[in-house]
Amino acid sequence: MTDLQIIIAGGTIDKEYCIIKQENISRAKSCVVEYIRSFVRPDAKVYEETVTMLDSRDFTDATREDIYNAIKSSKSNNIIITHGTDTMAQTGQFLKSKKTLGKKVILVGAFYPLKGFVPTDAPFNLGFAIGALSNIKEGVYIAMNMRLFDPETVKKNQATGKFE
Repeated sequence: MTDLQIIIAGGTIDKEYCIIKQENISRAKSCVVEYIRSFVRPDAKVYEETVTMLDSRDFTDATREDIYNAIKSSKSNNIIITHGTDTMAQTGQFLKSKKTLGKKVILVGAFYPLKGFVPTDAPFNLGFAIGALSNIKEGVYIAMNMRLFDPETVKKNQATGKFE
């Protein structure tokens, strides 16, 4: 892999845990690409585009169309989309219904923010998604809980906090 496009689309992964308020706070700017460049250090040029910093429960089809347009316009064939877990499958289905133009697209999120919350699943999920790009064919996938899922068949189990 020579290049990697990160499309930022909000979600818990990009929120910050505030100890004083004991809640997740939305951030104005993503911390994901900084983390990837500093700690994951993939052997690839990393590009970033922020589409939205919304909670995924607030997404509309227009938001999903904006994400699709970012995929279409990307020069990279290796794309990671950070996304909230609540509607990740819905966005994956939307993108899968479109042409991915020969690109590998993985949606990834976290149940705990990347910054300010320890322990968090965010670093592992990001690393797993980036590593998976080398082993998949073109298409749209969801990377959560150490597995790749088809957006059309995956479900988020609210009781267990896992994708199945």
